Amino acid sequence: MTLKVAIIVNESIEKVWESWTEADHISEWYNPSDSWYVSDAQIDFKEGKKFNIKMSAMDKSGKGSFQGVYTKIDTHKKIGFTLEDGRKVLVKFEDTPEGILITEQFEASPHQSRDVQDQSWQTILRSFKNYVEN
Repeated sequence: MTLKVAIIVNESIEKVWESWTEADHISEWYNPSDSWYVSDAQIDFKEGKKFNIKMSAMDKSGKGSFQGVYTKIDTHKKIGFTLEDGRKVLVKFEDTPEGILITEQFEASPHQSRDVQDQSWQTILRSFKNYVEN
C-alpha cells in the first residue's frame, strides 16, 4: 500500500531544498514529535549514497534511526530513496502560487497502522514547515 502526505511551505525553493538536504538543517527539524530530537545525521546527498538519521527521545525512553540510499535526485524537483527495509519513497517539490508544495509518497510499513504512519510523516512535514518559515 502506498501512502501520501503533503504540505505547502512559504519560502523559496532554494531555502526549502537546502533545509531538506543538508545534515545541519535536518538535525533541527526531523522529528516525529516534540519529545524527540536528532542525535546524529549522516547525509551523503548523492545518488547511490546513504543517509542515516538517528533520533532519541528527550526523556531517554527510546531511540531509532531512519536510513536508506538515495536512488534519484533531480535538484529542486524530486528525491527518491529506498529505506533500509526496502520500501521506496519519492519526495516531490513543486513551485505553486501558494508556495512550495512538498509531497511525500511512500510504501507503507506492514508493522504500523496506516493512521499512525500518516500522522508521523505529516508531523515531520509540519516540523519542516515550521523550521523553514521561522
